[in-house]
This record gives sequence, structure tokens and C-alpha cells, in this order.
Amino acid sequence: MEHHYYNCFISNILLFISMARRLTYLQTIRKIHLVLSMFLLIMVSFYLITGYMMAHHQWFKQGKMVETTRTVELTIPFDTVHQSSYIRQIKKEYNISGRTSEFSKVGENKWRASVERPGVWNELTFDVKNDSLFIKTRANESFLRKANRMHHIILYHGGPVYVIWGILVDLTILGFFIFAITGLLIWIKMRKVFKWGLYILIPVSVFTLVVIMYILVW
Repeated sequence: MEHHYYNCFISNILLFISMARRLTYLQTIRKIHLVLSMFLLIMVSFYLITGYMMAHHQWFKQGKMVETTRTVELTIPFDTVHQSSYIRQIKKEYNISGRTSEFSKVGENKWRASVERPGVWNELTFDVKNDSLFIKTRANESFLRKANRMHHIILYHGGPVYVIWGILVDLTILGFFIFAITGLLIWIKMRKVFKWGLYILIPVSVFTLVVIMYILVW
């Protein structure tokens, strides 16, 4: 009899430990899912709005592209060795702002770089021989144009702000993956709605694959 009670006691302890582990596991997964949802809400809202404006651009004010040019004296000696510090001086001297590309040689004595921010694109051509700088500016500062360019900002060059933005974009991509996995794990554990989840997951997955194959093949 005592042996029977002992076995029951051990069985209940093991069951309790198993339930506690399962509860802790689900709680952890749900907390991760919750925190990610709050982070992704901000980034997804941004890309949702800008993406929607791009998809239905005809509904928004297009704005007008204005192109201007000017040739100025190059008062700061040209320097391709210290490009970052040099271009910062040029931008300050000629009132230009934005993310800068690397210099590229376009002639025997000419170098070119671009400086861009949403709505404004500047092409800088340095004529080393004549100590002059040719600046071509194309500007369309409508909200639609700015939203379009913001939507396409990627990579890590251009300064600290662009680096931070690039990291946020990468974290958003990673967050989407983890969000989907944790959601899937929560769904698997919820037996009451498991069947209904299949009714959504299978048709959407099949439809998505069909559309991707159609676009790629046809």
C-alpha cells in the first residue's frame, strides 16, 4: 500500500513539473510574440503607409520634378583620400544635405558623387583641373515622392542615422520570422483552434505559392 502511495506521489510530482515546464514554455513564447508585435507595429505601419501610397500613387498629389544646375568655384582643395570628411565640408559649404555615394572617376580630371535625401537628388561633378564644382539638383518634395524614397532606404552607408535605420530594417525582417515562428508554436499548442488554423494556413500558403510561381514562370 505504501509503495502504491509512493508511486502516485512521484507520478503527481512529475506531472506537476511537466505542466510547469509547459506553462513556462508557453508563457515565454507568448511574451516574445507580444514584445515583437509592439516593435513590428511601428515598422509595419510605416511600410504599410508608404507601400500603399506607392501602389495607389494616382490617388495622391504627384508633385513636379524641378531640375536646377549651378557651377561654383571649388574653394576647398579636392581630396579623394579622406572622402568622408571632405564631402562633409562640401555639403556644409554649398548647403547640401543627404546620404553620399562614393567618388567615381568620370574623366581625366573629373570625379563625381551623389548626395540624396528623400525628395532631393544632387549630382556633384568635381573638375579638378579648373577648380570648379558642377551641381545638378533634381527636386520633387511632394509627400508621395518622399514616401517613395523613404520606403527604399536600405544599406548602412550615409552616416549614423542611416546605419541605425539599416539595423532597424534588418531587425524588422528577423522579427517577422520570429513572430511567425512563435505564432505557429502558440497555434500548435491551442488544440481548440488547431483545426480552424489549418483552414486558414493551407489555402493562404497554396495561393501564395501559386501566385509566386505564376509571376516567376508566366
